[in-house]
Amino acid sequence: MKSSLLTVLYIFILSHTAWSQTIIYVNTAATGANNGTSWQNAYKDLQVAIDAAKKNNVLWVAKGTYKPGKGSGSITQSFVAKSDIAIFGGFKGTETQFAQRDFKTNLAILSGDHADNDDPVDNTVRRSDNAQHVLYADTSVLNFILDGLVISGGNTAGAGGANDERRGGGFLCYGEVKIKNCIFRNNYAYFGGAFYPRAQKLNFTLDNCTFTNNTADAGGGGAVYVVSPDGIGTITNCTFELNKSAGSGGALNIQISKPNFRNCKFLFNSASGTGARGGAIFSSIPGSNYSNCEFAGNMATTSGGAININGEGYPSIVDSCMFTDNESGFGGAVAMFNGSKNTAQALKVSFNFCQFENNTASLSGGATLSGFKANTIFNDCSFKVNMAGLSSGGFGGAIFSQNDSTSVSIFRSQFELNSALKNGGALSAINGAKINIEKCNFEGNDAVNGGAISFIEDTIDLVGSLRILNSKIEFNQAKDYGGGLYLYNTKTDVNNCIIGNNSCEEGKGFGGGLSIVQAKSQTVAVKIINTTIATNKAKSGFGISTFTNAANLLKIELLNTILYQPDGPNYQVESGPQVILSLGGNLSSDKSLTISGTNDIINTDPLFVNTGLEDYHLKSGSPCINKGIKTAEVLPLDIENRIRDNSPDKGCHEFGAPVPNRDLEINNSLVIMASNQCNTLQFTIESDWKGEAEYTVFDVTGKIITTGHFNKWTTKENIIHEGIVFMPGVYFLNVVHDTTIIGKSFFRD
Repeated sequence: MKSSLLTVLYIFILSHTAWSQTIIYVNTAATGANNGTSWQNAYKDLQVAIDAAKKNNVLWVAKGTYKPGKGSGSITQSFVAKSDIAIFGGFKGTETQFAQRDFKTNLAILSGDHADNDDPVDNTVRRSDNAQHVLYADTSVLNFILDGLVISGGNTAGAGGANDERRGGGFLCYGEVKIKNCIFRNNYAYFGGAFYPRAQKLNFTLDNCTFTNNTADAGGGGAVYVVSPDGIGTITNCTFELNKSAGSGGALNIQISKPNFRNCKFLFNSASGTGARGGAIFSSIPGSNYSNCEFAGNMATTSGGAININGEGYPSIVDSCMFTDNESGFGGAVAMFNGSKNTAQALKVSFNFCQFENNTASLSGGATLSGFKANTIFNDCSFKVNMAGLSSGGFGGAIFSQNDSTSVSIFRSQFELNSALKNGGALSAINGAKINIEKCNFEGNDAVNGGAISFIEDTIDLVGSLRILNSKIEFNQAKDYGGGLYLYNTKTDVNNCIIGNNSCEEGKGFGGGLSIVQAKSQTVAVKIINTTIATNKAKSGFGISTFTNAANLLKIELLNTILYQPDGPNYQVESGPQVILSLGGNLSSDKSLTISGTNDIINTDPLFVNTGLEDYHLKSGSPCINKGIKTAEVLPLDIENRIRDNSPDKGCHEFGAPVPNRDLEINNSLVIMASNQCNTLQFTIESDWKGEAEYTVFDVTGKIITTGHFNKWTTKENIIHEGIVFMPGVYFLNVVHDTTIIGKSFFRD
C-alpha cells in the first residue's frame, strides 16, 4: 500500500511540474503592466493571456468576471482554446503556491452576458447581447485543461440557426479537453445548453463539475450534448441539477457516443417538450456505463424519467445506482427500447445493486420499461413504492415489459409496496415478452389484476413465457384477478416458490393466489413444482382460480405442491371444466382438487410450523415429509438451499438439517476452507469453473445464519464475509454453482 501511494504521489508531482514551468497571471482588477508576469502585472483580459501562452504554460486566473471578444461585445466572439495549456481559476490574486487557491470561494467567471442583464432563472429572455459560445475549441486543440472556473451566459441561435450557431452555449468543443472543478450555469443552446463535445474521435473528461440551470431547446441536452462515434468520454463526481430541455435529455443527450459515468448526481432535471425522453439522460445508443450514481426528481414527458436508452448491441451496465422520485409517461426511472430499424442485435442493459424507490409512470413501468427487443437483467436490486398509472394506463408498478424478443431476467431482488392502476403491482408483461425470476421477494404490491405479477400474452403464436424459481410472493393484493399472479394465455413455470397470504377480495375476486386464464385457440401450459400455495384469500378460488374458453386448452400440472387455504377452497373454476392435472406428490388441504397421482394427498393438514407467522416449514410428523416425487424437474435445493435427496418433501421447504455432518464434495475438484476467525467467514475455492455462485451458512438445526453470492473470475478465489455473529458450535457451508453443490462443516469455538 505504501508503495502504491508513493507511486501515485510521484506521478502527481511529475504531472504538476510539467504544467508549472511558466505561470501566466490573469486578473481583471490588476493595475500593473498587463503582461502576465505577476499578480500585480497580470493580464486583465483572459483571451490575451491565452494568446500569449506557449506549450505547457499555466494560467492562474483571479476571481472576477471575464468576457470573450477582448472587449468588443460581439456575440460571435468566444474565448478560443489552444493546445497544451491549462487554465486554473479560484485565486484571490495574492497566492504564491497552487495549493493556496480556493475555487469555491474565489469565483473566476467566464460570462457571455455582455450587458449584465441576464435573468437568473429564465435562460431565454434578455439574451440578444450574449455570446453564442463562451468557449470554443476547434479540432486542432489537444490537451487543453480547464480547472476551477465558472462558465455562464452562453446563448446560441435557436431553431432558425445553422450548424454551430445552435450548438453549445457554454462551450462548443471539437478538441480534446479535460475539465475539472468547473461550474456551468445559466447557459442556453438549441443543442447542448452548457457543453457540446463533437468530433469523430473525441476524448474528454469531466471531473467534479456542476451543471446547473442550463437550458436546451428542442434539440435536447439541457446541459450536455455529445456526438463522438469513436471517442471516449468520462464523467466522474459531477452534479447535474435543474437543467431542462424542450427535447430529449434534460441534462445530457448522447448521440453516437458511449461516455461512462461514475459517482455522479442527477437532480431535478427535466425533458418537458412533446415527445421528450430521458429526464436526466437520453442515449441514442447503448454502451455507456453508470456506477454509484444518484438520480432523483428528474422528469420526462414521454419515457425514461431519469434515463432513456435506445439502440442495439453494446451492453450498458448500471451498477450501485439509486433512482428516487423520477417520473415519466413510460418508465418512471428508466426506459429501454431497441429503436433501430436493423434489429439484428438486442439492446442489452444490466442493473446491479440498484435501488428504485417512489418513481412514477403516468402510463406504464413505474420504475423501468423494456420493449422492442430490449434484454434487461436485474441483479440484487430493490423496488419500493413505485407506481404506474395516474388517470389511465397502469401496467407494471415497478417493471413493464412488452413485445416479441424482449426479455427481463431478475435475480435476488426485492419488490415491496409497488402499485399499478390496472395490471401487475410489481411487474407486468405483455405480448411476447420472456420473463425469468429467481430468488426474488414480492411483498405488499397491489393492482386490479395481478397484485404482484401480471402477464397478458396476446400474440398470435403465444411466444411469451414466465419462469419463477425460488421466490416468495406474499401479502400482495388484487381487486379482480390474481392476488399473487394473473396469467392470461401465458406459458408459465413456477418452481420452489411460496405464494402465500395474497388476497383478491375487493372487486370480482377471482384467485387469491393465482388467476389463470386461457382465452385463445392455442394450448396454454402452466406447471407448478415444489411450491407452497397457502393462506391466500379471494371471493372465488382462494388458492387458484381458472377460466377456459370453449376450446378448453388450458393445461395446469402440479408436482410436489402444497395447497392450504384454511378460509376457503384451494381451487375454484370461474368458467370451464377443472383443468388441474397431477404429476404426483401433491397435497390439498380440502377436496376442491380432483387429484389422484402417486403420493397425492387430499383433505389433510400439511402441518406447517406456524402459518400465523408465515412460517411454512414442515413440522416433525408432517405428511409432506419424504412424500414428494423425484423427477428431473425437481431442483436439487429447496428455497433456502437445503439439499433435496431422492425422497423430496412436498412444498418449497425440505425438513431437517441442510447437509450431513460431514464434508460434501459432489465435485472433487473444488476445495473449501472455512475460517474460525471471530465474526468472519473466509473460504477459498480452487477450480476451473468461472461465473456466479451463491453460498449459505446453516447451524445444526437448519437455521440460516447468512447468505451471499460472488463472481469467480480466477481459478482460485478467496471470499471474506464479515460481521457474522457465530455462537460456539458446528456450522455448515453450502456453495452452489449451476447444478454443482459443494459443502463443508466447520466448528466455531
